[in-house]
Amino acid sequence: MKASGVLEKVVSTKGFGFIRGDDHKEYFLHRSEFKGFWEDLVNDLNTHPVRLTFTPEKTDKGWRANEASRLDWPNQ
Repeated sequence: MKASGVLEKVVSTKGFGFIRGDDHKEYFLHRSEFKGFWEDLVNDLNTHPVRLTFTPEKTDKGWRANEASRLDWPNQ
C-alpha cells in the first residue's frame, strides 16, 4: 500500500532524511530507497516543499519509507 507525504529534513552528508506522512507519522528515508536523483532532492528541498510517494514499513526502530519517488517529477 502506497503512502505519501512531504520531505521535512535531509542530512545529505549521511544520506538520509525524514518524511512527514499525510497520516502525520514520521518516516525515515534512506538514500538507497529513493528512486531518482538524491542531489536534486536535497537542492529542491531548500527552495520548496517536496512531496513523495512511498511504501511504508514498520521496523524495530520505527517507520521507514521504501521505494520512494517524487510526486512532482513523475519520470523519476
